[in-house]
Amino acid sequence: MVTHEPHKIKTVRLLPFPTLEERKRNLAEVRFNVWHLTQSQVNFDMVSLGTGAMSQEQLSGELVGDEAYAGSRNFERLEAAVERTLGLRFVCPTHNILGSLKLVITTLVPPDSVVPTNARSVAGVLDPLHLGRPDVRDAGADTFTGNLDLAKLEAILAEQTVGVIFVQAFADGLHPVSLENLRA
Repeated sequence: MVTHEPHKIKTVRLLPFPTLEERKRNLAEVRFNVWHLTQSQVNFDMVSLGTGAMSQEQLSGELVGDEAYAGSRNFERLEAAVERTLGLRFVCPTHNILGSLKLVITTLVPPDSVVPTNARSVAGVLDPLHLGRPDVRDAGADTFTGNLDLAKLEAILAEQTVGVIFVQAFADGLHPVSLENLRA
């Protein structure tokens, strides 16, 4: 009789901690495109659609979960947290941002509407549904190249039916959006 879980996993990995000068040199060498840095040049990945960091509670939740969504202990905790925080009773978890976007678009966006966005990566979700996706990225922005062109967005809102505005905070992985622009 087995009285313990059939396996245990513990991952320990040495993280690189380049000096400030090394980080500056590495960034300059790749012309400030962080996607061209190697793993040994990065200690924490914060540029993906998700995050490379997980808390001990998140990591332990993976081991507590039973690989099912509905009915698992983690799902019950998720439902309770969503209801407590957002007041929503029903939850439909998805694995990634594009899956989530597809759910939102197909259920909430009316036909013949447009979805203004600063991201080109959503074409695979929007194009098959024949939804317009006007690019509202501010082409004149220097640093925050994912910022929205607010005048262009206002014109679209005045002229067309907008189902939802999709703003990717780090549009297409290379174009950050400023908090000032998001607030505006």
